Amino acid sequence: MKRLLFVLTAGLYMGFASAARLNVETGTLNYGMYFGPLRAGDAKLVTTRVDYNGHETIRMDLIANTTKLAEKIYYLHDTLTTFIRISDSSPVHFRKHCFEGDDIVREKVDYTKLQNGSYSVS
Repeated sequence: MKRLLFVLTAGLYMGFASAARLNVETGTLNYGMYFGPLRAGDAKLVTTRVDYNGHETIRMDLIANTTKLAEKIYYLHDTLTTFIRISDSSPVHFRKHCFEGDDIVREKVDYTKLQNGSYSVS
Protein backbone atom coordinates (compact mmCIF):
# COMPACT_ATOMS: atom_id res chain seq x y z
CA MET A 1 0.00 0.00 0.00
CA LYS A 2 2.85 2.39 0.80
CA ARG A 3 4.35 1.62 -2.58
CA LEU A 4 1.07 2.40 -4.37
CA LEU A 5 0.72 5.66 -2.47
CA PHE A 6 4.28 6.64 -3.40
CA VAL A 7 3.70 5.84 -7.08
CA LEU A 8 0.43 7.78 -7.16
CA THR A 9 2.00 10.75 -5.41
CA ALA A 10 5.05 10.73 -7.68
CA GLY A 11 2.87 10.44 -10.78
CA LEU A 12 0.66 13.29 -9.71
CA TYR A 13 3.62 15.45 -8.76
CA MET A 14 5.13 14.92 -12.20
CA GLY A 15 1.82 15.92 -13.71
CA PHE A 16 1.35 19.05 -11.63
CA ALA A 17 4.93 20.16 -12.20
CA SER A 18 4.53 19.85 -15.96
CA ALA A 19 0.96 21.05 -16.40
CA ALA A 20 1.04 23.98 -13.97
CA ARG A 21 2.55 26.28 -16.59
CA LEU A 22 -0.28 25.52 -19.04
CA ASN A 23 2.31 25.81 -21.78
CA VAL A 24 3.31 22.18 -21.79
CA GLU A 25 5.58 20.99 -24.54
CA THR A 26 5.29 17.47 -25.84
CA GLY A 27 8.41 15.41 -26.06
CA THR A 28 10.51 12.59 -24.73
CA LEU A 29 13.19 12.44 -22.03
CA ASN A 30 15.43 9.36 -22.09
CA TYR A 31 17.28 8.08 -19.05
CA GLY A 32 19.89 5.38 -18.53
CA MET A 33 19.50 3.27 -15.39
CA TYR A 34 22.72 2.02 -13.83
CA PHE A 35 23.65 -0.45 -11.13
CA GLY A 36 27.10 0.79 -10.22
CA PRO A 37 29.04 1.01 -13.50
CA LEU A 38 26.73 -1.44 -15.32
CA ARG A 39 23.86 -0.26 -17.49
CA ALA A 40 20.83 -1.95 -15.93
CA GLY A 41 18.10 -0.53 -18.14
CA ASP A 42 16.45 2.38 -19.83
CA ALA A 43 13.61 4.67 -18.87
CA LYS A 44 11.80 7.36 -20.76
CA LEU A 45 9.20 9.98 -19.98
CA VAL A 46 6.92 10.81 -22.90
CA THR A 47 4.49 13.74 -22.77
CA THR A 48 1.73 14.33 -25.32
CA ARG A 49 -1.41 16.45 -25.53
CA VAL A 50 -4.50 14.28 -25.91
CA ASP A 51 -8.27 14.39 -25.52
CA TYR A 52 -9.30 12.13 -22.63
CA ASN A 53 -13.06 11.71 -22.13
CA GLY A 54 -13.75 15.15 -23.52
CA HIS A 55 -11.00 16.91 -21.54
CA GLU A 56 -7.87 18.44 -23.05
CA THR A 57 -5.12 16.71 -21.09
CA ILE A 58 -1.43 16.07 -20.92
CA ARG A 59 -0.65 12.37 -21.05
CA MET A 60 2.61 11.37 -19.42
CA ASP A 61 4.02 7.88 -19.81
CA LEU A 62 6.96 6.76 -17.71
CA ILE A 63 8.35 3.55 -19.22
CA ALA A 64 11.18 1.58 -17.59
CA ASN A 65 12.78 -1.65 -18.81
CA THR A 66 15.79 -3.63 -17.66
CA THR A 67 18.47 -4.85 -20.05
CA LYS A 68 18.84 -8.56 -20.85
CA LEU A 69 21.89 -8.76 -18.57
CA ALA A 70 20.10 -7.06 -15.66
CA GLU A 71 17.05 -9.31 -16.13
CA LYS A 72 19.15 -12.22 -14.90
CA ILE A 73 19.21 -10.45 -11.53
CA TYR A 74 15.89 -8.61 -11.51
CA TYR A 75 13.18 -8.34 -14.17
CA LEU A 76 11.49 -4.96 -14.56
CA HIS A 77 9.12 -3.71 -17.26
CA ASP A 78 6.94 -0.87 -15.95
CA THR A 79 4.62 1.64 -17.55
CA LEU A 80 3.03 4.41 -15.49
CA THR A 81 0.54 6.68 -17.26
CA THR A 82 -0.96 9.89 -15.89
CA PHE A 83 -3.54 12.20 -17.48
CA ILE A 84 -3.64 15.79 -16.17
CA ARG A 85 -6.38 18.23 -17.24
CA ILE A 86 -4.73 21.31 -18.76
CA SER A 87 -7.43 23.83 -17.78
CA ASP A 88 -6.94 23.47 -14.01
CA SER A 89 -3.95 21.10 -13.65
CA SER A 90 -6.15 18.50 -11.96
CA PRO A 91 -5.61 14.74 -12.19
CA VAL A 92 -8.00 12.80 -14.41
CA HIS A 93 -6.65 9.25 -14.65
CA PHE A 94 -3.68 7.14 -13.56
CA ARG A 95 -2.77 3.63 -14.57
CA LYS A 96 0.11 1.35 -13.75
CA HIS A 97 1.24 -1.79 -15.58
CA CYS A 98 4.21 -3.31 -13.80
CA PHE A 99 6.06 -6.54 -14.35
CA GLU A 100 8.67 -6.78 -11.60
CA GLY A 101 10.34 -10.04 -10.69
CA ASP A 102 7.49 -12.54 -10.29
CA ASP A 103 4.86 -9.84 -9.68
CA ILE A 104 2.43 -8.51 -12.26
CA VAL A 105 0.51 -5.42 -11.17
CA ARG A 106 -2.21 -3.66 -13.14
CA GLU A 107 -3.97 -0.80 -11.43
CA LYS A 108 -6.00 2.15 -12.59
CA VAL A 109 -7.47 5.12 -10.79
CA ASP A 110 -10.01 7.66 -12.04
CA TYR A 111 -10.29 11.04 -10.30
CA THR A 112 -13.45 13.12 -9.98
CA LYS A 113 -13.16 16.65 -8.62
CA LEU A 114 -15.84 17.38 -6.00
CA GLN A 115 -17.45 20.78 -5.36
CA ASN A 116 -15.42 21.30 -2.18
CA GLY A 117 -12.16 20.98 -4.15
CA SER A 118 -11.29 17.48 -2.98
CA TYR A 119 -11.20 14.41 -5.21
CA SER A 120 -13.16 11.20 -5.34
CA VAL A 121 -11.00 8.26 -6.38
CA SER A 122 -12.44 5.21 -8.10
